Amino acid sequence: MDSGSHSIWLHGGTSQRKIEKGDLVVVDVHPVVDMYANDCARTFTCGESTAEQQKLITAYRETQQNIIAQIKPGWKVMQVTQAFTSAFTAQGYGAQWIAGPVHGVGLEFEEWPHPSHYGTHAQLEISENWTLAIGHSILPVKGMGGVKFEDTVCVTAEGAKSLNQSL
Repeated sequence: MDSGSHSIWLHGGTSQRKIEKGDLVVVDVHPVVDMYANDCARTFTCGESTAEQQKLITAYRETQQNIIAQIKPGWKVMQVTQAFTSAFTAQGYGAQWIAGPVHGVGLEFEEWPHPSHYGTHAQLEISENWTLAIGHSILPVKGMGGVKFEDTVCVTAEGAKSLNQSL
């Protein structure tokens, strides 16, 4: 869990920092069931959200959910990144956006395909039964912190089906 200025950290870390009222708080968990990993992240505000915090949270969540609703076999992995980049640019967050919103999930919570580490993975065509984490990247805003919503999905012939049972 990361909060305040630490909420911009992609994988977080431990610290002695106390969560303060008004902080953005990113909770990123990786439960394992029957040896298979899951990847899930949510962002909350400690106390009441400011209008700008709520705008940022809503922008990320709606963008992520819209992209999950569109993914289907035949998409290239890079199309996920392009869809996030286009949406965030249209909302005025393109300059802050740190690309890398997708990776595979299986026996490890981060595995192949991993286009942010291996550029050639961006060209891979998504197939039916792939398990992917969608929303891996942080959307940071200077002076406010960062937002992240991540869900694990299974790509089916009809599209992506969420494997997360959370808020």
